[in-house]
Amino acid sequence: MGARIGLCFVVLLFGVRDLNLCAEIVKASDFGWSEADATEAFQNAVLSSADTVIVDLQSSDWLVAPNDFYDLRDKTIIFQPGVQLVAKPGAFTHNNDCLIRLDGDSGNVAY
Repeated sequence: MGARIGLCFVVLLFGVRDLNLCAEIVKASDFGWSEADATEAFQNAVLSSADTVIVDLQSSDWLVAPNDFYDLRDKTIIFQPGVQLVAKPGAFTHNNDCLIRLDGDSGNVAY
């Protein structure tokens, strides 16, 4: 039994050697948050090269227009406690508009 556990540990150790354990993290507000319309900052943060986006707490809600992301892959979006992503009044004119829509070949996206 002890030999099996040791062997599994060695396999696990060598199995993860190629993982990239260094995440690139950005705060969405660094992309120009605006109280009147935070859409551009939110979209630019999500579309950045960073694999992790933190939507950080601001003095008011994140008012955004519809956000359609195509072929978005390998991205984590974290909303800090208290953050609210809110539909910008008048910006959602179609029945199928969404706060966040992932289209195309999007995958491995968590939020």
